[in-house]
Amino acid sequence: SESLTLNDSYQGTSPRLASGFTDSSATNPLVASASLTTTTARRYVSGTLDTNLVTNAYNGATGTLTARINGVDTGNRTFSATLNQNGTSGALVVSDQGDAHDTISSSTYPTGFYQTFDAKITAIAGSYSTGVNDQRLEHSTTGDTNYVAVVIDDVTSTPTVDLSAASLIEGSVTYNYVSGIPYFNGGSTLTLTGAKIYNWIGQTYRDTSQVFTITNGTSYGGTSDSIVSTQYKSYSDIDGASTFLTGGIPNADTGKDSGSAYTIGNQTVTLTSSTVTASRKLKFRVTNVNGNGSYAELDQVVTVVSETPSGISEFSIPVANSLGNGDFTDDGVRVKDFLSDTTNTPSFTGSTNFYTNSPYTSAGATSVSGTKEASGIYGT
Repeated sequence: SESLTLNDSYQGTSPRLASGFTDSSATNPLVASASLTTTTARRYVSGTLDTNLVTNAYNGATGTLTARINGVDTGNRTFSATLNQNGTSGALVVSDQGDAHDTISSSTYPTGFYQTFDAKITAIAGSYSTGVNDQRLEHSTTGDTNYVAVVIDDVTSTPTVDLSAASLIEGSVTYNYVSGIPYFNGGSTLTLTGAKIYNWIGQTYRDTSQVFTITNGTSYGGTSDSIVSTQYKSYSDIDGASTFLTGGIPNADTGKDSGSAYTIGNQTVTLTSSTVTASRKLKFRVTNVNGNGSYAELDQVVTVVSETPSGISEFSIPVANSLGNGDFTDDGVRVKDFLSDTTNTPSFTGSTNFYTNSPYTSAGATSVSGTKEASGIYGT
């Protein structure tokens, strides 16, 4: 028997067959999660699709050769003793039909011993049904090739993250206070809610664990530090209240278009534990078999001030050791003793130990609003 394969490279990145796919085939050759990168099963969205050319097949002198797709005759040719019965009939392409003496070996086969043919199936992607299609070459007297599966996908673009109804809410957080203003401490977590995805999954899904990406967006306040390390979420991580998974396999047509956008589950965003003082937005993107979508940026600014922020710290103001005459070598701290004063250069009591009496701390929610005191931000 002759072996049939798919000649054109599969289209997309790491495609696999989604659960609940559409099956138009005659033999049901594939199951959910089947790889679509093999020589006998591939994903396509466009173009003219060819099988390999079956060469020097027997019998080119009698019988009918048929290209059968999804159990339907899509082109046939009935052979006779006449030579050069070449040409295209529907999806069937026959070439080099002739005498084995000429097509294989003049030293092995005498003239008129038998006749051979070359053949393949050729069809445009748009002529197939969405989902799984099967096809093979059938010869009425000498037998059939194996089946090959052509999977036509109905999502052809990269996916979109829709943040129109999304927001970041506090998860497990701690704060650092600067001038009494609370900022997120490193290692705190936020929760992304209400994010939607569309143009995502059609008949196939991408075989990857890095489905949804969370990373740093636009920076503010002249800061350049990152507020998160890039985080990746898997299919199971982003599964929503209405599950899109069957046995861990994504369902066909999940978030297929904007009219059927899929709302993902709440996503935990872990803020960096590095020493930073930074304000940024966060941005998100999703991937599918067609590639990575564009980043969507959420219109909320997140500020992270770690325990030991860069720049000026109210809790440790550098002071030259020589100023303490060698006896007092501590750095300076900001104090709250004068918050209630309403005039400049207030008086003070020399006997008060201002260093220990009422200093600012990173855990203290001391507001300077409405006072003569200045607010510190971004280390200045």
